Amino acid sequence: MKFQNFGLNKNKMTKNQMFKHKAILLFIFCSIIAATNSVLGQTETTIPNERTYVHTSATLLFPGDYLYYKCYVQRLDTKNLSNLSKVVYVELINEEQELIFHHKLFLDKGLAHGDFFINQSLSSGNYKLIAYTQWMKNLGVSIFFQQDISIINPYTNDQKEILKTDADTIAENSMAYDNKNKFEFLKLSVDSDNYSTRSMASLLIEAATDDVKKGSYSISIKQKQPTEAARSIGADEFNSFYRTIPEENSLLNSSFLPELRGELVMGKVLDKETLKPIKNTRVILSALGQETLYTVASTNEQGKFYFNIAQPYDQTSVSLRPLDNSNHSVKVMDKEKNDYSKIEFFNLKIDSTLRTKILDKSIHNQIENAFSAVKPDSISIQKPKLFFDDEYLVTYNLSDYTRFPTFRQTVQEVIPDIGIKRINGEDSYSVRTPDNVLFNALPSVMLLDGLLIDEHSKLGQLDAREIEKVQVFTSNFINNGAYYKGAILIETKDMKDATSIKTYSDDLRHTLSVPQKRKKYFSPNYTNETEKNNSIPDFRYQLLWYPDFSFSGKKNEIEFFTSDLQGIFEISLEGFTYSGKPVSLKSWFTVMD
Repeated sequence: MKFQNFGLNKNKMTKNQMFKHKAILLFIFCSIIAATNSVLGQTETTIPNERTYVHTSATLLFPGDYLYYKCYVQRLDTKNLSNLSKVVYVELINEEQELIFHHKLFLDKGLAHGDFFINQSLSSGNYKLIAYTQWMKNLGVSIFFQQDISIINPYTNDQKEILKTDADTIAENSMAYDNKNKFEFLKLSVDSDNYSTRSMASLLIEAATDDVKKGSYSISIKQKQPTEAARSIGADEFNSFYRTIPEENSLLNSSFLPELRGELVMGKVLDKETLKPIKNTRVILSALGQETLYTVASTNEQGKFYFNIAQPYDQTSVSLRPLDNSNHSVKVMDKEKNDYSKIEFFNLKIDSTLRTKILDKSIHNQIENAFSAVKPDSISIQKPKLFFDDEYLVTYNLSDYTRFPTFRQTVQEVIPDIGIKRINGEDSYSVRTPDNVLFNALPSVMLLDGLLIDEHSKLGQLDAREIEKVQVFTSNFINNGAYYKGAILIETKDMKDATSIKTYSDDLRHTLSVPQKRKKYFSPNYTNETEKNNSIPDFRYQLLWYPDFSFSGKKNEIEFFTSDLQGIFEISLEGFTYSGKPVSLKSWFTVMD
């Protein structure tokens, strides 16, 4: 919610003002509860089902390769990009249903992209790339997106899963592709059919309608695979997979809640002695170094609570604790694992005729990875949405002031926005917020490097020389029914003090998998002769991976550069128009010395 300053200036409130003020607060509180109920499935309503399409850069991979992928999540009723789920999950499993990776990606208007590095520990064999939202789990694994992936690892001795037997036939990959460069309102072309090594190429993409121009697409340009591998599922084929799936589903009849506002963390609050669930109590979530993760949730009639983490985060460990009673314990409910026992896999087979190509590919990958430091990808920085509104934050950078030995002395001498009270012989720090009788006797939130500190007295002797800054949130606020008299945010220089202060017991810690970060992928520039003639080898098989292409006009030109490799290269464009029409286009060109 957007915070408001609940002090009525500095004037004393009349009885009529008090009544109106309480009515406003009650309305806000009820609005929060109503919104929460709708997310938790406590209202009789249905919401549209979803489907997920994934464009992959390749279906045959070697150690040293990256598997790049782009996710498109659509509503089944409109076929538009989904505005429902805020998180998509991507997994890779082997034929024994063992999980190779589990990626969590926050969606931006139904879109997300990620990657996975193929290391030498992965065996040769057949794998399956799977993608889904939590809401999709209600209809079962059969509606998850599934793409066959094969891996050839020449560094292992056991190749029985992919070696040809007498009954198998092997065909080298040819150019017998369906000509997919046919879409009535979108055209894909290159400025030449033939290029030399380390030369600039130009890809022209033309949109004939606004529907196409407003669509979302991803582009892959890579060398032709050395052998017939699993066919990459195109967006046009994917469109036919969901014809028998209902367009919507009831929240009341669903086992899995949609993640409408972010990643859901679910759990229960129990009485420590009786283990009975506790209803109508509150739980606080906080995390070291992540002030944006601080939030409060309330339990329902079954003692269950639901946190919505609305944006990406970097910490794997969070602290969960009951707010109202030390005799309560918190139990986090792990998400149910998917049953992949009925999934069928592609059967890749190779023989000795591919030895030279496999050897060359392996050597090239080793060289490319040896020079990865001079060809770095970059992380796309996303500015976090702060929990505490900047409008009411007062910042004290302690390097600008005389340093005092302890935090308590620093508050007394430097920070007038904080007062110190003695309650039952212990210090309690209170923010001086605008006068309001509803908040005056209430506590102030204190976060040390993102972690909640409920026993303020523990910070009194904290070495102030280790504190970088103190921020004071000078507004009264409500968080999910809990009233607070402002907040104190302490940031230390290296966060070591927060971990040394025992503010919670071990059984209240919970581990989360960190979401995938968005990247901008490296692409060389050989327009300069010096760069073109440099001694750094360029053995890129993947010339371009452009996961978030969108039109800036009806004609768009994308420049890219060939590598030191010769051969036939494939251009693949996948995606959907604004109205949800699938687009799958392919084209090819040759690189010669």
